[in-house]
Amino acid sequence: MDTIELRSILAATDLTTASDEVLRAAGAVAAATGAALHVVHAFDLDLSPHPGRAAEAATFQGRIAEAESRLALQVTRTLPAGLAVETRAVVIYVAHRAILDRAADVGADLV
Repeated sequence: MDTIELRSILAATDLTTASDEVLRAAGAVAAATGAALHVVHAFDLDLSPHPGRAAEAATFQGRIAEAESRLALQVTRTLPAGLAVETRAVVIYVAHRAILDRAADVGADLV
């Protein structure tokens, strides 16, 4: 049987706790194989008013900053200490295209 060497893994998250298991699993595979771990979050930019949301978070820069902060917290919460994340990216694009494009950019062997 042929074996496949994993060099690069891309994990996509929607930043909710439902995605925590995706990151944990990707982290475990990366740790076991020595592959570089890349994490991406994608969303369509919608600047419609969000009731109850701070005014600065509804701006373009605010939305990106909020997503980057939440992504950093999720990575810290879900991945084992000492496991390096090669790249973290917040992409403003439809999720399925953002994931495919990012996978190509990082040469992902596993998504």
